[in-house]
Amino acid sequence: MTPNEYFLKEAKKELAFVANGVEYYQFTDGGLPIYYKRFYAFQETMRRHEEWKVTQSVFEEYLDMVDKFTNDSSLTPDRRIAEIQRLTTMLKWRREQSNELMLVYELGSVWYFDASEDPCEYDSNYAKKKIELWLNTNEIEFNGEKVNLLAFFLNTPLNRFIDFQNFSQHGTMPYLNKLYQTQFSHSLYNFSMLSENEKDSNIGQNINFLMEMYKGLISLTDTEQQNITTS
Repeated sequence: MTPNEYFLKEAKKELAFVANGVEYYQFTDGGLPIYYKRFYAFQETMRRHEEWKVTQSVFEEYLDMVDKFTNDSSLTPDRRIAEIQRLTTMLKWRREQSNELMLVYELGSVWYFDASEDPCEYDSNYAKKKIELWLNTNEIEFNGEKVNLLAFFLNTPLNRFIDFQNFSQHGTMPYLNKLYQTQFSHSLYNFSMLSENEKDSNIGQNINFLMEMYKGLISLTDTEQQNITTS
């Protein structure tokens, strides 16, 4: 890995952890102050999560709309099905945007940076690569010991900004595991419906990323479920 020139010049950085031989840093003084573009990315990640969260009221609104279209005699049967499919697609998209466990890793991708990154900048595409690596590893070196990455994130400055307590509760990980398995199946089906050209396009690449993300989350929740059961 070739160090970024701005990384080398950054004086206020400290080693946070090592994953797969890659060193990840944070800013000194507990990660703050943080540069504007990373701070903005942090805020936007939080905002998107809150804005698109599927709350009880959102779900009830969805059910009301499904009921409305189902019983709307002014629409043809095909139009009713199309409208319900549209609503369902929107709800799935919102659920993906407000994925609570992914939020932990997305915030981590903003907070922690490696030597190839400019500490002043935030590259969302490179952040995805970091997240994929972390999801497929989930074991890091911290202070010379092997520790669980999710547990590390849940006990770092990140928990100043969001409540991660529910992840340690019984029933949470089994629920999330089943949810991610369902979402992976949906993404796999959507990918299979694409043409060969579409599979190489942005939409195909996005679905591929989602599938890799869900596979990592399935493995992660499997491991965490076992940890919670045996602890």
